[in-house]
Amino acid sequence: AFTYQQTEVKVLQKMVEYSQLKGNKVLSINHDGLITQNQMDTKEVEEYISSSIGFQVSLDEGGVGSFY
Repeated sequence: AFTYQQTEVKVLQKMVEYSQLKGNKVLSINHDGLITQNQMDTKEVEEYISSSIGFQVSLDEGGVGSFY
């Protein structure tokens, strides 16, 4: 379980990093995902994660309605 959690943290860190590189504000980090101000291209994020840390991931996206 510890190894899985460490991997999950690395993936989330790369998602935040990618969002910041694109100028997309991170509004909230949840236990297994994040909420950003603007929609991200999940395929681009997956490629960024893969090239950064070598993990192939498949991301799901969903809406949360209005955050404000």
